[in-house]
Amino acid sequence: MTTGAEFEEALAQAEVLLRQADAARQAIGRYRTMSVLGWGAAGAVVATLLALTPDLALLLPATALMTAASATLTWAIGKWGINPLRDVVRRDERCAAATVSLLREMLPFVAREEQWTLFRTERAKLRFGRFPIRGGRA
Repeated sequence: MTTGAEFEEALAQAEVLLRQADAARQAIGRYRTMSVLGWGAAGAVVATLLALTPDLALLLPATALMTAASATLTWAIGKWGINPLRDVVRRDERCAAATVSLLREMLPFVAREEQWTLFRTERAKLRFGRFPIRGGRA
């Protein structure tokens, strides 16, 4: 049988995993913002060139170059930034959800065996509410 201390430790570890997944999700958002800003900067350069010169001999290569640079930036951000972080989010959320699923099943037994107060039992249930339910976010 699991002790109350082991139960609390496992729940705290699951909460750490969930915080790590949340931090990775925020980093994904920052990477996406960088990608959008890269495309915006490319568009601004092309618009500036268009305003400064009607010369298509200069405008077309510059447009092609800025498009290629933005596409390369977007690809690199996805490959080395977003994709690895998506794996972190999936892994950490899956592990946290599996742990909490097990703890949900164990809670009545641990609470009874350890003679937990109603407050402690309900507090544990409230902490469960932060976790994704198996297969997705709650």
